[in-house]
Amino acid sequence: RDYLENNFFLIYFQTSRSASNILKKHNKIINTKDKTKFLIKMTDEVKKTYLELKKGNIDYLINSINNSWLLKKQFNSEVSNKKIDDLINHGMSNGAKAAKLLGAGVGGFILFCVEKKNQANFKKSFKKYKILNLKIDNEGTKLIKF
Repeated sequence: RDYLENNFFLIYFQTSRSASNILKKHNKIINTKDKTKFLIKMTDEVKKTYLELKKGNIDYLINSINNSWLLKKQFNSEVSNKKIDDLINHGMSNGAKAAKLLGAGVGGFILFCVEKKNQANFKKSFKKYKILNLKIDNEGTKLIKF
């Protein structure tokens, strides 16, 4: 928990999109045989990550985040766009070890994992964006004040 709260950040970028439209596209894709393999790979990734974390291998989480982002984009290329890809590449070039867009796609929050030694540079490079520290609770996601 401490590792997550001390090394993970959310970058919010204001992009309007309809999550329901993206999810409708996901539903259509789910029923195609060539895309089903990505759902199976995503499920396998979650299982492997769970087992690795249970063993105390927090480093595997980095791989899992990056892998799941690639799978998400392969499943539905419309979840990302040039701006999102550029933001993720920018974060990775400025010290992030892992990144992925959260939610349905095309807007909202990008999750970044950045080790302490790279955090000052990372935060400076994203100074025009809202950077939120990750805090874990048992009540679920909520936006208190923005």
